[in-house]
Amino acid sequence: MTAARSRPQRPESLLTRVITSSLVLAGVSITVLTIAFLIAIGAAFETQLRLRARSLADFVASQSEFAMLVGDRVELENIATKAMAGEDVLSVSLTDASGQRLAGAERQATRNGGSERRFETQRDVTPPNSQGLMDWESSKNHPAKIGTVHIALSMKKQDALFERTVSLGLVAAGLSVAALLSVQYFRLRRLLEPLKRLTAFTTEVGAQNLMRKAPVVRLDEVGQLAVAFNRMLEDLAATTVSRDYVDNIIRSMGESLLVVDNTGSIRTANQAALSLLAMASGS
Repeated sequence: MTAARSRPQRPESLLTRVITSSLVLAGVSITVLTIAFLIAIGAAFETQLRLRARSLADFVASQSEFAMLVGDRVELENIATKAMAGEDVLSVSLTDASGQRLAGAERQATRNGGSERRFETQRDVTPPNSQGLMDWESSKNHPAKIGTVHIALSMKKQDALFERTVSLGLVAAGLSVAALLSVQYFRLRRLLEPLKRLTAFTTEVGAQNLMRKAPVVRLDEVGQLAVAFNRMLEDLAATTVSRDYVDNIIRSMGESLLVVDNTGSIRTANQAALSLLAMASGS
């Protein structure tokens, strides 16, 4: 069986790795911020709608106090109809203390079973305060609650505004990510350009061109690497010159010379030693 050859790995660009990491980080950050923003906006819209419903319920309750106390259903119907003037008001219902309906009004879409989202609230109606000459009945004899106002508001406008806000937020987030990555891409290309030049220079050094120097563009980490590489080339060139000089001396010697290492292996032999060994093997 022949061992399966491992596929050579394709070189991965440092620029690609940094951009990918930045994209993931920016995506996670913007997603978290967008979710937090949408939660805050949703809470703000809900608070605004709740205040609107409470304000309308308080107004209708204050207008209905006397009519509900004396049982004037016609006046209560007029109050409910006037409360429907707001476009977002779906229904207004007035009930007595026992929960029996006294008056009310609702839109046609609500009667037909419309499915739009709504926000409902209610407000208790208390007896009016009796003061001055109109104190015909002691307030102590009045019940604490004479009825209830029920109001339903449509959330259609809030939902449409929320969807629009979400759309604009997503567009802004996308543009922010694109702008961030564009700036970072060109910035990284500029920062990594000296490293690419140094990489190309090492190829020339591999071709035994030890006389050139690596360009030092700026004194950052890449520049310091180029300076250290130039020092290494100087030492390597000096070592190479010294070795060539010694090799020339050994080759020019008339006496036989063998150079062995600590293990006894022959590392270098001059021409005289080779000739002697050839004569010995021939005899």
